[in-house]
Amino acid sequence: MDTERRKAGSNVFYVSAIKVNQKEVTFTKENMELMQKFQETIATENEDIVSLWKDANKSKNNGNDKASAKIVSDVEGSPFEGDDKI
Repeated sequence: MDTERRKAGSNVFYVSAIKVNQKEVTFTKENMELMQKFQETIATENEDIVSLWKDANKSKNNGNDKASAKIVSDVEGSPFEGDDKI
């Protein structure tokens, strides 16, 4: 088992790479089925993560962050300015 480095834009990520050398290790059919299940689980998790990442980027680009930033920039000073108790 190994990993492969991949890059998408500025994002670097690693994916698993399963290679079986039958000369070094003998895998049974059941072993190979289990390894396939592991690979399917990893692929499903990665798809979920990518989906969440895409959703997060969509919300960044829909203007909500810009509106929030404007509200924050419109507020002048700290609410604690001139408060000697803090």
